[in-house]
Amino acid sequence: MRRNGEDRCIKIAHHISTFWAPVYKDNELYTGSIGAGILISPYAIACLNEESSFEEPSDLIKEIDKMMGREKSLHFKYIDELPPAYGYARSASLAIGYTFLSFIYENKKFTLFDIGRIAHVAEVRSKTGLGDVSAILGGRKIPIRLKAGAPGISLVDSLMIREKISIITIPLKKISTKDMLKNKEREFYNAGMEAMRLFLDEPDLEKLVTLAYDFSKKTGMLSEEVESVIKEVTKSVGIIGYFIKKGIVVLFAEEGTEDDVIEMAKKKLKTQPFKHKLLDTGIVV
Repeated sequence: MRRNGEDRCIKIAHHISTFWAPVYKDNELYTGSIGAGILISPYAIACLNEESSFEEPSDLIKEIDKMMGREKSLHFKYIDELPPAYGYARSASLAIGYTFLSFIYENKKFTLFDIGRIAHVAEVRSKTGLGDVSAILGGRKIPIRLKAGAPGISLVDSLMIREKISIITIPLKKISTKDMLKNKEREFYNAGMEAMRLFLDEPDLEKLVTLAYDFSKKTGMLSEEVESVIKEVTKSVGIIGYFIKKGIVVLFAEEGTEDDVIEMAKKKLKTQPFKHKLLDTGIVV
């Protein structure tokens, strides 16, 4: 579908949390997480279209439909190079994109907070995410979630860095947010709050990378078995540091060394890594 000759589309960044503390409230608008993360390429693309990318709407899409007062889901295309259920916050990107298209389709006036609140609540109800919507809509490069909740309620700052870096991710296994947090909410909360306290004492890239590694160890995401598998890759020249988020290895590399790191990862792990850039904005309309 087109308007004034242009596709009715939105581009949405991805977000990977480095460390976080889940916060649960009776009001879903105030549920979320405190922590830090990275806003990365590539952008996912969502467009109104006569053909849909999904044969059956997910629970996330159904929640958005319900909040928009709609009985049937929209036909829309969703293009995303990154795989779902690994830790790229793909569900948050999808929720933001679909909510934006919903307002456009119904010709309603809206703000970023309007989009963000519906997308955030849908994520919370679907148990697919807690703080990613706020980070994507409110952060730049390295979003810092100082207060939990939906956009307009949460408080998001950003770490400004001078270092020229690239991000490399290696998908290892699928794991849902619900399964990751199952029976471990207090463990994640304690580790996340401790990491945030230490990070805010001296917020810089080196501290972020160190605390992300420590957090993934403390919460069990980075096991000795996994670390033994990836240690050869992490010894590559140009690697600043690494951590695990859900089912992906996240490597910080000096700009210009990423291709060598990727070749090493492909050789040692027999899988296809992804190369990313830090992004200055979470959405492009």
